[in-house]
Amino acid sequence: MPTYGVALSKQELAEVQFEVGPLESAQRADSLKAYLAAHKNTFAGLYLDHTRGGRTVIRFTRDVDARRLELRHLFKLPDRLIVEAAPTSYADLESLKDSIVQNMIARRVGTAEIIGVGVDVPNDVVFVTVTNCETDLLAAISQRYAAKTVSVRAGEMSRALGQFQYRDAPPFKGGQFIESFLVQLGFVYSCTAGFVVQKGSLPTQYYVLTAGHCGGGWGATGSAWDQAGFAMGQMTNNNYHNNTSADASLISISATPSNHVFAAPCTCGPDLQYSISSQEGQDADNVGELVCLSGSGVGSLGITCGNLQAKNLTMTLTDPDVPGGQTTVNWLRQLGFGAHSGDSGGSMFNNQTGVAQGTATAGNSSQTFYNHIFDDTNGFGVTVDTTPSAVG
Repeated sequence: MPTYGVALSKQELAEVQFEVGPLESAQRADSLKAYLAAHKNTFAGLYLDHTRGGRTVIRFTRDVDARRLELRHLFKLPDRLIVEAAPTSYADLESLKDSIVQNMIARRVGTAEIIGVGVDVPNDVVFVTVTNCETDLLAAISQRYAAKTVSVRAGEMSRALGQFQYRDAPPFKGGQFIESFLVQLGFVYSCTAGFVVQKGSLPTQYYVLTAGHCGGGWGATGSAWDQAGFAMGQMTNNNYHNNTSADASLISISATPSNHVFAAPCTCGPDLQYSISSQEGQDADNVGELVCLSGSGVGSLGITCGNLQAKNLTMTLTDPDVPGGQTTVNWLRQLGFGAHSGDSGGSMFNNQTGVAQGTATAGNSSQTFYNHIFDDTNGFGVTVDTTPSAVG
């Protein structure tokens, strides 16, 4: 029985064994190593893709069809093996990484410093991790490796909320860090804006949709919210209660709205902005469809995407702010990637089609659960704002 170096429950162990199964079921591990070594000039890396059900992905720069046919014979579970094309060989990426490590002449510039170098096989780049995205250091790296496959990333500690998901000013939009000091409870609530929604016409009233439990209890309203020091408005509606069909609430806003979802970049570069063009209809989602999360919790950088695993789930969530310490939420959706503290209310959307799909309500290190957008909005009589607006 293999061991994995960490304590696992029976369910977690079964999931890990399922995901590494294609590797451990290779008829002879040394045969696989020998095969990849024989094709080292075109071999572009191997990894487990959790967004595709934990399948083993092996990449080559050419002759992919031939490699796929040959590799299938080395695995007892060939249907869980993906062989695909990649532009850069693993040997070339490793060589570039070694070159950067050996020639870090610009290791420190001003307050910024290079703290790590590695190979990112899924994205086909060598990543350089820096303490912060200081312009002079980025310029030094760019000048030396301008024509190379290099991605510069800020280290986790430098991506404080005050610099990234927290920093964007109005117009308010989905994906932003929002907070409220709840005097009655004596502490700050930190959540994520889901989408700007609208109601009525002439005049149209705009709101920010977020998680209901962010209000501090069943049906809690009246709390004042802000984003990066900019006053948003009060929480005016809250559909969070026991046996609710949507852990959702509305924050009334008067500032110019935006139909975009904001995300802090995973690399040193401009902020990411995704235009929302429509919202998914009632029960119109299908298991397997693409869903992305933009959340503002610590550790939630850029967007995380995966496939819908299950829908219409009923879960009992732990919540110390309500009687009995638990709340049952219905009609939840499940994804196979993790969420972080502070992601509650975060935008769930398809980054390829611009369809709003829901808002995050719960999660752990390996799963995210969210309310469907129909359930979020239907109880309030609002719709997601899809009016095209300038990126701001």
